[in-house]
Amino acid sequence: MKTTEVEIVKLEDEKEYAVLDSLEVKETKYLLLGLLEEIGKDIDTPTIVIRKLDKKEKYIVGLEDEEEYNKVFNAFLEKEKVS
Repeated sequence: MKTTEVEIVKLEDEKEYAVLDSLEVKETKYLLLGLLEEIGKDIDTPTIVIRKLDKKEKYIVGLEDEEEYNKVFNAFLEKEKVS
């Protein structure tokens, strides 16, 4: 059986999330996160969030606004099309 290491982070809601993917857009690293307690379960609408790393890539922070969210969400979709 093959095991895979997954990075786990705790967000402001005190819940743990697995880092599902990451990408860089205009020198900012974004993370696609899935709620850890839901991974591997048959859930119709899993909890997925997008966060970014601060400029020093030390802290996970929220996005500025809906425009930034839409831009990054579409970038993740495009990345999946290419893969």
